[in-house]
Amino acid sequence: MPKTTHLKKIDPTRKWHFIFQISAAVILMAFVLFLMSFRSSSELLWALGAGSLASSIFIVFTLPQSLAAEPRRLIGGYFLAILIGVITHIFLMHLFHAVTAHFIVQNLRIFWISSALAMGITMILMIIFNCQHPPAAGVSIVLVLNIQEYTTVIVILLTAILLALISYFFKDKLINLSG
Repeated sequence: MPKTTHLKKIDPTRKWHFIFQISAAVILMAFVLFLMSFRSSSELLWALGAGSLASSIFIVFTLPQSLAAEPRRLIGGYFLAILIGVITHIFLMHLFHAVTAHFIVQNLRIFWISSALAMGITMILMIIFNCQHPPAAGVSIVLVLNIQEYTTVIVILLTAILLALISYFFKDKLINLSG
């Protein structure tokens, strides 16, 4: 019985696309990481923001023909996640300051539940506005839990806009690398 492998061979006609698109993704991610490390003091926001953006970069550069790579979905998904996360965080900060220190442990549970609800609301709004972008959904969670400054949020949104521009202007030049 012949031995089968799950490794995929790169089609020689697509080799240059493979090299170019992955190289472009690596360079963009390195630039984003540089900006985030230079401007962010929140390790949680930095890590989740970088993780979400890495997933989005993967989609744009390896699956550029997918629905998740559409500019409207990239910008809309991240915009909604940031908006809901920040609004929820601000609301909870006012609520948190209104209660005494005696209830801090219980209030941490409020932050966890609120983070999950913020993600759910973000998902609902992404569906309503037809701008589903799965990597963006997690951003709303971390914004509720830990936001110390807004520069990382700006980097995340600007990177989403840059990815949308790349997707829009290079859609005919980039090919799906899998499939």
